[in-house]
Amino acid sequence: MTNPDIGVARSLAALLNPVMYPCFATVLNITQQELADLVGLSRQRVNEALTVLDVYGAIAFDYGGLRLLDL
Repeated sequence: MTNPDIGVARSLAALLNPVMYPCFATVLNITQQELADLVGLSRQRVNEALTVLDVYGAIAFDYGGLRLLDL
């Protein structure tokens, strides 16, 4: 994966996969630093990727986490 935005999107989709984790809602309570550690990027780069995903309408920022709008 050469595009960090795609890497972050795939990681979020894997964490919120309804088939693998049916008991979880569409809200992920995770910090940007924790997500950066999972993806292998800096927190700043994850912030940029999350902003891009927000602009495309795939996620929304909630207090203390992220809401998945479009898997």
